[in-house]
Amino acid sequence: LASGRQKPVWQILSEYGALLCSMLTVFLIMAFSAATLYRVFESKISVTLNFSVGGLFLCMFPVIALLCAFAFMVFEFSGNLISGVVVYFFSFVFLSYISGCAYPVYMLPDILQKTAGFLPMGAARNFLSSGMTGKVSFSGFLIILFMTVLCLLIALLVRYRKLNGKGE
Repeated sequence: LASGRQKPVWQILSEYGALLCSMLTVFLIMAFSAATLYRVFESKISVTLNFSVGGLFLCMFPVIALLCAFAFMVFEFSGNLISGVVVYFFSFVFLSYISGCAYPVYMLPDILQKTAGFLPMGAARNFLSSGMTGKVSFSGFLIILFMTVLCLLIALLVRYRKLNGKGE
C-alpha cells in the first residue's frame, strides 16, 4: 500500500464487497416491498403461500453471494463494460437454461440432468428449492460456498494477470 497501489486480493475483495452489499440492499428492499404489498392486499385476495418464506429468504443470501461472485468473475474476463454485460447476460441465460431454471430438470437430456447441480445456476436453484421446502441441506450450502470462493479466486487470478501485464 505504500506504493499507492492495492494488492489484487484487496482490490477484488473490496470491489466484490461493494457489489455484494448493493445487491443485498436491492434484495432487502424488494423483499420488504413484497412483504408489505402482501400484507396490504392479503385480505382482498385469496392467495395461500405453500412454501417456507423464511427458508427462501435465508437461502437468498448465499445465492446472492454466489451470483455476485459469478458476475464479478465474468466481468474480470471481459475487456470493457459493454462486452461484460453481453457476456454476463448470455452466460447467465445459457447456464440458467441448462441448469433447469427455465424448464424442469427432468425434461432436459440425461447429461444435463446429471451436470445441472454442478453449475452455478443449478446449485443456486437447488439451494433455493430446498429453502422453499424447509429442508435446507448443509451440503447444498457448502456447494454454494465452494462455487462462490472458486469464482472469486478465478477473478483474482485474472486480475493478477492483468496487473502484471500477462492478461493482454
